[in-house]
Amino acid sequence: ARQQAEAVVGAAEARVVSAQAGVEAVSAEARFARLQFERFEQLAGQEVVAQAELDRARSEWERAASLEAAARTQLVAARFELENARAVLEVAAGGREEAPMVVPVRAVIDGVILRRHRWSEGPVLAGEPVLDLGDLAQLEVQVDLLSAAAVRVVEGMRVVLTRWGGSGDLEAR
Repeated sequence: ARQQAEAVVGAAEARVVSAQAGVEAVSAEARFARLQFERFEQLAGQEVVAQAELDRARSEWERAASLEAAARTQLVAARFELENARAVLEVAAGGREEAPMVVPVRAVIDGVILRRHRWSEGPVLAGEPVLDLGDLAQLEVQVDLLSAAAVRVVEGMRVVLTRWGGSGDLEAR
């Protein structure tokens, strides 16, 4: 059990290193995309760059920022996995008298509960979902529209989502 726990710790440490490298890579891409957008924004103000190019640069910057946020979340999750693996190793090595019956579980993001998979207490298997969490300010909805409706859509427009799977309507922009 101790050897297995040591192997799990080693794998978790490798995931942390990999996730950190991923954060650094996408952070560099996000910085470049932001600078590129700022350059295009200045050139668009001078009417040197077409609006479509500015929109493409903005989209690339937003995509890169989203990838960076996802990479940071993966790093946090990898660190939690490592912390958990070290606790298991400590128990396997006899560093703790007994494994705790209740283990605090920390979320990898700040957000609200979108869905509960379990409604009562009891043992939870590794990898079994308990809750779905989400940051409502970061949720994105993709909607297919007819061309006649799509041309009337403007940034910041009020949207009401009905029959989305929960009770009531959701307000969005």
